[in-house]
Amino acid sequence: QPMNDTFVLDLNASNPEWRHVNVSSAPPGRWGHTLSCLNGSWLVVFGGCGRQGLLNDVFMLDLDAKHPTWREIPGVAPPVPRSWHSSCTLDGTKLVVSGGCADSGVLLSDTFLLDVSMDRPVWREVPASWTPPSRLGHSMSVYDGRKILMFGGLAKSGPLRLRSSDVFTMDLSEEEPCWRCLTGSGRPGAGNPAGAGPPPRLDHVAVSLPGGRVLIFGGS
Repeated sequence: QPMNDTFVLDLNASNPEWRHVNVSSAPPGRWGHTLSCLNGSWLVVFGGCGRQGLLNDVFMLDLDAKHPTWREIPGVAPPVPRSWHSSCTLDGTKLVVSGGCADSGVLLSDTFLLDVSMDRPVWREVPASWTPPSRLGHSMSVYDGRKILMFGGLAKSGPLRLRSSDVFTMDLSEEEPCWRCLTGSGRPGAGNPAGAGPPPRLDHVAVSLPGGRVLIFGGS
């Protein structure tokens, strides 16, 4: 049963407790979506799978507002509906969405950007002469300003779908951004030639740390 509730855990409290946030205009229930922090208390939800199938909608919420209210952002020319994609945010105003699983189980390799600060936001596909293999269940993190890092996932390899441990990066500050394979073979399932990297996985979590570090935890 897809859910659409919102909870907060304040770790600054002496005795942290989960608090259910009473929000207005909650988005339709969903799973396989992404939730990203834009700037301070602003959050943005994209896509996932709901009762009626796959979604490609965008909702924003100011968690610190007196009466938190989800607001749909009607972006022009949105990417195809999807779930198990990855997303991150840039500059406190831009949502980046990559890959995932589309209708009929098709894996995706595209990357889209949406500036939610615009009066009439328009989705823009980031053109690239080469893209990493299509995948779902991967992670995407921002580091060093406007660089994004993609790790892992269940990736397409010919007729197969294999867990990946490869790392790809893209610098979105470049005039013509391009994907680069940072570690691994670039071929899903092949592992890391150096032998010291994490095993292939999907459905993990990743977080950027100060000093240009990215931490990976868990997965399957």
